[in-house]
Amino acid sequence: MGYRRALADRALVRFLLMTVVAEFVYVQSTVGLPLHVSDVGLTARDFGFLMGFNGLLVLLLELPTTGAVSRYRPEHVLAIGNLLVGIGLALSGLGTTLVPLAATVLLWTLGEMITSSVAYAYLGSLTPPGMVGRYQGLHGAAYTIGTGAGPILGGAAYTLGPWALWSLIAAAGVVSAYLALPRRWGR
Repeated sequence: MGYRRALADRALVRFLLMTVVAEFVYVQSTVGLPLHVSDVGLTARDFGFLMGFNGLLVLLLELPTTGAVSRYRPEHVLAIGNLLVGIGLALSGLGTTLVPLAATVLLWTLGEMITSSVAYAYLGSLTPPGMVGRYQGLHGAAYTIGTGAGPILGGAAYTLGPWALWSLIAAAGVVSAYLALPRRWGR
């Protein structure tokens, strides 16, 4: 009964769908990006540098980013963050050297920090009293589905051709941004 009630919440369902799509996109930083790095002739060390750069950016900019976006509507923050992650990762497919790839890491890391700073607070704002466990459980399931399906779908798209993965990421980034935006439901 509790899960049926939770899934009747249209705002929650939209947030869950956004989470699935956004996590599919984000996980490509560890699926499609290393494949691309290798395909353009860069090394595992270069990929490690890109991931280290991501970590350094989060370490240096997470708190200022959180403070900067906290005064805006969370739905808009989530939309912008998801769009940046999608665009940043999609543009990775155009980078063939370390500097342009590092620029894309900067872009998608900024999106990552923006979305992570408000996602759980937004989920909390949706949650009615007595439903915290169910809402968080459904969010955890959506997160797991996105990160679990990401390697399978991303790998399959990449085997069709790298263009297929980067196009899919771009489209999914737009979809996740759209799903984050507030909707007016009929009476």
